[in-house]
Amino acid sequence: MHTFKTISFWFVLFLLSVSLVLALVTTPVSTRLTDRQSLKNWVSSPEVLEGVSEIVPTVLSEAFEDEEGIEISQFGDTVIAIDLDPLMASTSDVLTTEYLTTKLNPVIDGLYDWLEGKTDSPEFEIVLSDRLTALSDAISEPLKNELAKLPVCSNDFLYSSDFNPIEAVCVPSGVDAGFIVDEFTSQVTTSPDIADISFSSDDLDLDEDILTAVPRFYSGVKNLPYAFAVAVALLSIAVVLLAKSFRRGLDRLSWVLMASGLLLALSFWILGSLKSFVSINAGDSISDLALEKIIEPLAVVVLGDIAQTGLLISLSVAAVGAVLLLSSYTHRKIRHEQKESSKITVKNNLDDASPTEQQETRYINKISKKK
Repeated sequence: MHTFKTISFWFVLFLLSVSLVLALVTTPVSTRLTDRQSLKNWVSSPEVLEGVSEIVPTVLSEAFEDEEGIEISQFGDTVIAIDLDPLMASTSDVLTTEYLTTKLNPVIDGLYDWLEGKTDSPEFEIVLSDRLTALSDAISEPLKNELAKLPVCSNDFLYSSDFNPIEAVCVPSGVDAGFIVDEFTSQVTTSPDIADISFSSDDLDLDEDILTAVPRFYSGVKNLPYAFAVAVALLSIAVVLLAKSFRRGLDRLSWVLMASGLLLALSFWILGSLKSFVSINAGDSISDLALEKIIEPLAVVVLGDIAQTGLLISLSVAAVGAVLLLSSYTHRKIRHEQKESSKITVKNNLDDASPTEQQETRYINKISKKK
């Protein structure tokens, strides 16, 4: 029976360690991903919004592709192209943080309302063309200045309305840069394909199985920390009860909490410190730039937030273990001091006590016999 109890104790202690580690790993991930405000904070972070504003000129440049094209090789080894930095800077007053968040927040709310069972499917709509005129006006002057720096194209290149000034490496002969930019911005703001850009939940075309399965999975992820908390609590009680004594069980529990908490705290600290952990090598297309300018900064922000939350939770668990261990040690020390004090008191009382009549009689008889 004693052997069975010992084996059970170590087995339960092992299960407690595994459950505690899994709880410390999944809890920060679950709590942050299932919190809509966390997602809003992530997408509205300066790093992500800066990336969004940086790809806007590229999006505009691909809005009207140059059908004739210009062979870059015709300019030799040195190619002069427009500098996109002034264009990016000019969009900052148009695509403000407040504007971008007003576009993103309804999408997040629509998704979380669906995941939380408030709606049967995601419901949202985003209109992306309400600031095209302001955006076109903002980039006009910087774009004209950049075009003025480019060389003149060869005589066999003829200007057409499809000419894309943002991707230009030369200016068509005899055509004013101001005219080119005005023509381009006019097309951007009046083209039927661009003037009414919108995106809604209807464009997702989600399958019925996805509409029901994803919210269930979300609910499971959201409740995962509670399940681990119950498991850790029950296993902790079992460790204390199966130990040889309450004190030893409490000591073992304290060490498990401290070791697991400190180990996971160190892991989360390393994860939050290594921003190079997320690195995306992107190409020149919009999708590649979106990965580099938006997805990569977003991943860094998300991992940093999760790592910080996990670090705090892990340190809290380690602190609980340290408090339990310190309490157990203090209790043992106090009891030991009380026992020692009791022994000294008893000894002193015996030394100071007056001899009884019987003790005196024995002592006198003992002396008489010696004589």
